[in-house]
Amino acid sequence: MAAGQGLEPDSRGRKPAARQPLSQLNVAVVLMKKQNAICLHGMLRGLLVGVSLIVAAGSCGGPSRESTFKGSSAGRPLIGITSTIKDRSAVVPMAYAQAVRDSGGVPVILPAIDDETLRAEYVRRLDGLILIGGDDVPPSAYGETPHKTVEPMPAARWAAESKLVDQWLATGKPVLGICLGLQLTNVVRGGSLVQDLPSEVGRAVVHAHPPENQDDGKKPPRAASQEDVKRDANKKQPNAAKRPPITHQVALAPDSRLRKILGVDQLVVVSSHHQAAKRLGRGLHAAAHSDDGAVEALEIPEHPWAEFVQWHPERMDRAHQRALFGSLIRACQDVADKMSRTR
Repeated sequence: MAAGQGLEPDSRGRKPAARQPLSQLNVAVVLMKKQNAICLHGMLRGLLVGVSLIVAAGSCGGPSRESTFKGSSAGRPLIGITSTIKDRSAVVPMAYAQAVRDSGGVPVILPAIDDETLRAEYVRRLDGLILIGGDDVPPSAYGETPHKTVEPMPAARWAAESKLVDQWLATGKPVLGICLGLQLTNVVRGGSLVQDLPSEVGRAVVHAHPPENQDDGKKPPRAASQEDVKRDANKKQPNAAKRPPITHQVALAPDSRLRKILGVDQLVVVSSHHQAAKRLGRGLHAAAHSDDGAVEALEIPEHPWAEFVQWHPERMDRAHQRALFGSLIRACQDVADKMSRTR
């Protein structure tokens, strides 16, 4: 059929345009349009998959909560969290990371590696630092012989973390010390510790569960048999997990920054320590005490934000976490903004 032949006119008497035969050039154009459409579809599909993955990653770890951090274009602050060493692994209780995440920060776990280059990167890149709990500071670090109850922290952790604290404080960036974190900072700054509160201060306030193999002091302990050792090794972790947390009251210093952060004069805290600050290190001021006179919090007033608590806020209620960890996150953003303006 020739072009235009056999075509019926429409209702207005117009004949439709004749379909032109496709030349090689026309065929190429049509194919290119189809390929571009397919590529665009593929790109959009890939973008949607990527967004889905990001949303899924952001929802991991339970339902989202309202952040206390009003972030800027710089994003959420990076909060370094120190770790201890167990079985050749870097170990951090998840409660620390969860508290940072829920308060608007990004938790970054720091392995206890004594490396100057790595430490410099921590100090340069991180916005804030949390010093977690753990075993005891070696008494030799403050010129004393160890009490029989002392269980020294891993030597590698002491070597790495003591240097990190010293360098970090010089930057003016925010730092929160928890339990051992308070004690370690006090020693690094030239202070000393009460090595054992029950024997040196008394038992008017219970600060921690006694070791499971510790005797009540009324009669000398008997020597442990091999069967006792095996039984205690099997039971230690389950029993410790079942024990309720130790709590006691602390009073905050009226003129302390910590009092302004928490907004209360007194509070009941979750406690798990047998040592406390004795001689205070350079620039450190007591911000809270327990009823037996033990130091329960320290701070450096001349520092933009340096708070150290003897209790465990990561184990406490959401309101307390929001107050303390949220203040840390906001301080990180404030310091970062000030540093950016001075550059």
